[in-house]
Amino acid sequence: MPNLRKFFESMAEEGFYFNILAIPFATLLCVFDTSIKAPLLLLLFLLLLPYHYFLRAYERKLSFFLFLTWLPCILGLFTAHPIVYTLFAAMLCSRSVRRRTNEESRLKLNFETLCFPLVILAALHIGSVYLRVPQIKNFYHGQAIAVFLLAIVYAHLSGINRELELSSAATLQSTNVIANFAAKYVIVYIIGFFIVLALFKDVPFGDIILAISGFLLKMIASFLSLFKGLGNVSEGSAFRGNSQPDIIPDDTPPPVWATVLEKILIYGFNIFFLALIVLFVVFFCLRLYYGFYRKNRVNTFHLDEVSSITPVKPVKKKKGIKEISDPIRRKFYKTVFKYVKKNKLSAADTPCEMKEKLKDRIEMTELTQKYEEVRYGSE
Repeated sequence: MPNLRKFFESMAEEGFYFNILAIPFATLLCVFDTSIKAPLLLLLFLLLLPYHYFLRAYERKLSFFLFLTWLPCILGLFTAHPIVYTLFAAMLCSRSVRRRTNEESRLKLNFETLCFPLVILAALHIGSVYLRVPQIKNFYHGQAIAVFLLAIVYAHLSGINRELELSSAATLQSTNVIANFAAKYVIVYIIGFFIVLALFKDVPFGDIILAISGFLLKMIASFLSLFKGLGNVSEGSAFRGNSQPDIIPDDTPPPVWATVLEKILIYGFNIFFLALIVLFVVFFCLRLYYGFYRKNRVNTFHLDEVSSITPVKPVKKKKGIKEISDPIRRKFYKTVFKYVKKNKLSAADTPCEMKEKLKDRIEMTELTQKYEEVRYGSE
């Protein structure tokens, strides 16, 4: 599968999360700033999505990866609302770290995943009249369109990429025809979506829903008004309570055993929760480490079944330099071993081949001859 399709699939997935995350932050910024400029500045953080993608793809050292991933959070400190923007960038960085260290963090689209943010955006679109920023309605409208389209593109790319992987693994046929047809199909679908959107953009759905909700509220108010005047609340009811003398607090100090028991309980709970927090941090760090350095598994498809292939650990040789009794063999082994470690020699080379490869570095004619006599003389 070409890397270009992987890139666009990842960008569609991260763009979907970006829009979901931007919903509460855009509303909060709109309340603070009472202008559309503050929510629109969140779109500048879209540049973090390709930046995090290439970090996840090419950085292989955990400490350097974490440092480069969290580094853009500093940019949020130089904005008009540093706490809000920095927190938004930090949550994007946390998402990237989780995406790199947890294989199960991929987006799984279903009916609830798509409809829930769309319903929230529709409610915010209707209630935007109370935010004193009329332009925020267009922002919510654009977010709803982006969420819907990114979900379509991600579902298409993730599905077609897996089908192409299966087809290329099962057959030797070219998959370009399948990819081209699927790309044209989704383009036609998106163009049709924009045409329908343009035709119905002036339909006052928000006004209709507000009118229906107002009518329902009036009906509820008129229904509740029927219960007025049925009776007055007596003075001794639960609203005021019966007249009772005030309770005078006792200033007598508690016994010593009660004070000691109270301190034991307080310190015990503090130590318990502190140990729980420490264990959580240790567990999180271990999961981050093992998730980052996990070994990739290879899946093969055969007869509609998936087989997982994991690399086999190399078997370590038990015999070392110190266990070789013959001094000539030990000297020969120590001489060539440092070049084997530097990949200048191969363990499969014969002594003569090793001598020829190292003739420009070290003279081994006499040592090789003695080694062959000791090693192969008895045979």
